[in-house]
Amino acid sequence: MRLGLQVRWQPFLATLAGLLLPLPLVLAVGAGRVWPEERGVAWDMTAVSPVLTLDERRALLTHERPCQEAEDCEPPLGCLTFSRGQAICMASECQTDLQCAEGFTCKALRGRGRGPLVRLCVVQGLAGEGAPCFPSFTFTREMVCREGFLCNNGYCGRSCQAGTLGSCPEGSFCADGSEGASCLPTCEGLACEPGQECVRFERGISVCARIRGENCQHQPCPEGTHCGVTYIPGRPGEIEMACRAR
Repeated sequence: MRLGLQVRWQPFLATLAGLLLPLPLVLAVGAGRVWPEERGVAWDMTAVSPVLTLDERRALLTHERPCQEAEDCEPPLGCLTFSRGQAICMASECQTDLQCAEGFTCKALRGRGRGPLVRLCVVQGLAGEGAPCFPSFTFTREMVCREGFLCNNGYCGRSCQAGTLGSCPEGSFCADGSEGASCLPTCEGLACEPGQECVRFERGISVCARIRGENCQHQPCPEGTHCGVTYIPGRPGEIEMACRAR
C-alpha cells in the first residue's frame, strides 16, 4: 500500500485518525494568484483552488478544518468530502501528475456547494465500467475507477450527455454526479443470469446480483424496519438483503 503522506500531515491525521482514508499530498510552489478577500464571496464553480505556500496555509484559519458547505471555508479553499461523510477545507496540493508519487495522478475534485475545484494526488484506479467504486480519495485501487471513467453514486461509468438518447450503452442510463454526468447501471426490463435477481438501489440504479438473505424488495418489511441492501466485501456480484431497524 502506498500512502505518500507528507510530514506536515502528521498532526492533522493524528486528530482525525479513523475518520479519513490516507491521501498522498504533495507540496508545490504556486505562481502569483488572486482570490476573493472577503469570506462569503460566491466562488466561480469553474475555478480551481491554487497550490498554497506554507505561510499562506497558516494564514487561513479554516485550512484542514471540518466543514459542512463551501461557505465554511475561506477562499480559495474548497470543502471536500472524504470517507464516512467527513468534509475538510482544502487547497490544491498539485498541478500536474509529475508532482504525485508513482501510482497516483493529479485530479481536480469537486467539493461541496459552490466552492472551487481542488487538485489532489489520488490513486490510479483499476475498476472498469459498471464496477462498484469509491471516491478517488481511497487507497484501494481495485475500488477506484480506471482513467476515462467517473465514479457516480458508487459505480464507474463513461461520461454522457444527460437527456440525450443513445448517450449510454444498453443496460445503463445517464445521470448527473459530483464529477459530472456519467452512465449508471440498470437491469430494469433485462434478463439476469440464472441465480441472479435485479436488485434496485436509489436514484434509479439497479444491478443483477446473487442475494444472500431474503429479498425484501419483493416482500414488504415489518413496520418500523426497512429493507437494507449492501454489497458483501470480497464477493463481487453478491448482495446481502435484510429487514433492519430504522
